[in-house]
This record gives sequence, C-alpha cells and structure tokens, in this order.
Amino acid sequence: MNKCGSPRKIWIAMSTPFQVNFFYPLIKKLKGKFDFLITARNHDRIFSILDTLNLDYVPVGRHGGIERDGKLQAYAENIQQLIPVIKKEKIYCLQKGGRRLSV
Repeated sequence: MNKCGSPRKIWIAMSTPFQVNFFYPLIKKLKGKFDFLITARNHDRIFSILDTLNLDYVPVGRHGGIERDGKLQAYAENIQQLIPVIKKEKIYCLQKGGRRLSV
C-alpha cells in the first residue's frame, strides 16, 4: 500500500507518441513491481505504437484539432470518458503538478 492507501498501481495517460516512447522503458523496468493503468487518446499513431510494444491500454478520448474550441470540446469529452475508467480501476490518489489529489 502506498501513502494514499491504494494498491501499487501507476496510471499513465498517453496523449502523444513521444509520451509512449518516453514512458515505455520505465513501464518495462517497473512491470512486476507495480500494476499499470495506461489510458491513451486516439491521436497520431499512439494506438499502433502501444500495440507494437504489447502494452495494454484503455482507449479514452480524442484529439481536438488545432482550433481552441475543438481542443476544449475534446478535453471535456476526454474527462467525461475517464470518470468510469478511474472508478472501475479504483484509483484513490493522483499526483498532479506536485499536489496530491484524492479521487
């Protein structure tokens, strides 16, 4: 159990191919010591990269395009899609920007 009282599960939300390539060595190294919840939005080959690396993931959300309104709409939809995923996975704590948030 960690300080938040939850099992040792790490949630990584993938938004770009760079993030997939950045986090893959960490995931590979920590697999077995931690469980992972990987969520990924449908954007710029992210799904195909995750599939190639044999990483299990939950598809959540989409890219909003280049316009501000599209980005805001996609962001709101992505958050709504995450709510049932996080409830199902029993994520109790989220570290965000140096602040611990209970969820």
